[in-house]
Amino acid sequence: MMKGPALLALVLLCTGCANLKHQSRDPAALATLPADPDQAKVPQWVLVSPPYPLTLSKKVEIDLNSIHKTGDGGITVWSRDTYIDEQVVSPTETYRIGEARYWFDCARKLFNIDYVHTRKGNGALVRSRLIEIATRQTDNPIPPRSLISAEADLACSYAEKR
Repeated sequence: MMKGPALLALVLLCTGCANLKHQSRDPAALATLPADPDQAKVPQWVLVSPPYPLTLSKKVEIDLNSIHKTGDGGITVWSRDTYIDEQVVSPTETYRIGEARYWFDCARKLFNIDYVHTRKGNGALVRSRLIEIATRQTDNPIPPRSLISAEADLACSYAEKR
């Protein structure tokens, strides 16, 4: 039987898990749910305004508090797409929210993606994937007048002001 500090640690751990589980099931908690589980700051999700009407997503946001400058002159930022319809990967895997951590080279107008999360509409994590370096060896040009160009412009503008 557990006693003392070990029991207290287990109780605190289980209480924390229950709180996280409750938070992820509360749709209102999505505003405070960071895409990066290691992020200490509360996210600051802001809407991205693409140059054309959205058809698959009801909203696209970036987290201004997730913007970090990288050693190679770029920045990283988390983006969140909330889809109108459930996205079906397989009969057993569906999601409503897609999150991606972008790397942007603001000067050369290049991008890449290194992490992707999928979530249920209530924020519960479905899957988290690291995109292997071999898969993303070539940086991609940011297409003009695209959703990703709107995300890059907003993130780069904010990073420049900091």
